[in-house]
Amino acid sequence: METLTIEQTELSPKVLFNAETGKLLIQGKSFMENTIAFYSTLESWLDDYMKAPYEKTVLQIYLSYYNSSTFREILSILMKLSQLQNQGNNVLIEWAYDKKDTLALKKGKELAMLMKLSFEYIEK
Repeated sequence: METLTIEQTELSPKVLFNAETGKLLIQGKSFMENTIAFYSTLESWLDDYMKAPYEKTVLQIYLSYYNSSTFREILSILMKLSQLQNQGNNVLIEWAYDKKDTLALKKGKELAMLMKLSFEYIEK
């Protein structure tokens, strides 16, 4: 399976999804106008990945800024990873936040409770 690589722009995050290592990275800022088009590529890749996942999947979310439509798309990705976990796979979410941004930490904790996935919080 091909690694999904998308370079970061002023409006969109860097994406590096590697099936051979199970490491999935979303990093940067995400506030483009058409988030659905951008994140549908990630979701399609995940659909294929879920057919033969690595023994442990780690999603690293290092977003310094994101809009509400991005948050909905991240939620959709987490729902897919929750399905993967329910199939017996090991899934970890690394949620990075700026130490001054308590709202970002709160959002990560809300997602953890909602999705029942293992979260690690990384203070930047």
